[in-house]
Amino acid sequence: MESSNAAALVEIFSNADMFILVFVRIFGTIVITPIIGGRQIPSMAKIGFALALTGIVLYSGNITEVEYVDSVLGYGALIFKEFIIGLTIGYVVYLVLNISYLAGHFTDQQIGFSMVSVFDPITQEQVPITGNLYYFALCVLMIVTNGHHLIIKSLFYSYKAIPLGAGKIFQNGELVSVLMGLAVDFFAIGFSVALPVIAVILISDLVLGVLTKTVPQINVFVVGMPAKVFIGLIVIMIVSPMLRGVSNVFYKEISDAVLNVIKVMMP
Repeated sequence: MESSNAAALVEIFSNADMFILVFVRIFGTIVITPIIGGRQIPSMAKIGFALALTGIVLYSGNITEVEYVDSVLGYGALIFKEFIIGLTIGYVVYLVLNISYLAGHFTDQQIGFSMVSVFDPITQEQVPITGNLYYFALCVLMIVTNGHHLIIKSLFYSYKAIPLGAGKIFQNGELVSVLMGLAVDFFAIGFSVALPVIAVILISDLVLGVLTKTVPQINVFVVGMPAKVFIGLIVIMIVSPMLRGVSNVFYKEISDAVLNVIKVMMP
């Protein structure tokens, strides 16, 4: 057992340049991807996880030799390129999960919570209350249903589709178009998630308008604001069980988006 471990270490050190290139792409993905990385995970844990995945990928048989200019500058350019590839894959996952914040922003605007944002210690940003609820609910559902395995599988697949040093990153107009298209699609999904609350609040606004014309003595500001908050919270409670179905849509979007991005970066 000790001899096999020693042989593995010798092989790793003899392929140190390949090991670093594989590690950089994986670390670039983990450093920005929620759940398996991001700001909520300690740096040492992210580095250790990336090293473990690097060892698995290196011995998976999907890594081919890479040619580069035999200089520090040439090797540094390859490292930078692999890091950008990893960041691009992680950014897609980050973008999909942040749809929950967009949906929460739409919801909070309708029920009157738009000015009551909270500080999220994970992202170090002000986020909407409802969006925070949606975000953590989706993260928990992803962990329970092993959705994070999908991210790791996509990362492993990237080494089959995009060999080391062969990815098309710079001056790739197709990649920019795909990322912009994803942003538009995710905006539509975020609006769809918030649509039940938007529709109900719109109906309640119409009812309050008719009521104000019918009974002018009613102060619409005194009655309307608490009513919208109450109605909005009731609708959120009703649609919350549907988050399981919404999470499946999110996982499919993550898979499709990552595969599309990997496809346009293929040589």
